[in-house]
Amino acid sequence: MDIATSAKLIGAFVAIFSIWRVIYEIRIGRKKHLREEYEFAKKFLNEVHEDNIHPYPLEKGYQAIAGTSTVKAYEIEYILSLKDPVQCLKDYVLSKQLMEKIETKGDLKLTFKSKYINSWSRNWRKSIYFLWYMFFAFIALGPFLLQSHLNTSLSVMAIQLIFTIPFGGFYAWSAANAFLKIKRGEHLVENQKKHTQRVIIKN
Repeated sequence: MDIATSAKLIGAFVAIFSIWRVIYEIRIGRKKHLREEYEFAKKFLNEVHEDNIHPYPLEKGYQAIAGTSTVKAYEIEYILSLKDPVQCLKDYVLSKQLMEKIETKGDLKLTFKSKYINSWSRNWRKSIYFLWYMFFAFIALGPFLLQSHLNTSLSVMAIQLIFTIPFGGFYAWSAANAFLKIKRGEHLVENQKKHTQRVIIKN
């Protein structure tokens, strides 16, 4: 085995080890983050149940659990009462703008705003968003997908992708996000029928 071949093999092993190390550190980081989330949620919810927490840390604590300041404490408290609360909270954060405001008096209930309340209205919107996603995803990857048919060189294709990927990718992502908002909202509204516990929201 000559020196050049040995160098390539060593380089390949180093690259593989580096990739493995990055993946391992990401997994370790995620586990650590999940443990930290668990410890915070456990401590905070215990304080809430003791009923002596100030409204400010109450609001901030719930927002920390949700990972956003766009939701209110009473909203999160209700969402956490549903079955599969982790997924429901993610669904609510994503689809909140499609929902009517949760009332703090009477029977709590999540409902779509009037323009989304009808299933037909939601279905045609999901269809349009899906078609938009397919169209703009094709635009984003068009130079690559059509390279063999158009007989363009790799350098020309690369230049084209520099322009098509940011443009098409952005609108494809926006369409996919709009589709998911409706889909996740539907899951959330359906799932609220199944409560894990009875929750009383205080004014």
